[in-house]
Amino acid sequence: MTDPIFRRLLGVPDASDPRRLLGLTDGALTRVQIEIALRERLDQVYRHPDGRAPAADQVRQALRDAARTLISS
Repeated sequence: MTDPIFRRLLGVPDASDPRRLLGLTDGALTRVQIEIALRERLDQVYRHPDGRAPAADQVRQALRDAARTLISS
């Protein structure tokens, strides 16, 4: 199911794929690459006109969760 807030802020349908959510491709990743991707995506959300809306909190949390998932895998 597509979540409009994820589509609007990040251009992804939902939070189901941590790599897609963070804008990362397939292949091996280092912790540094994941952390950089997280910072870039959080910045993208904050710069968006709707980035400070309450619904954006869900997106920011999903980004942090995605990074934690990838780092721990």
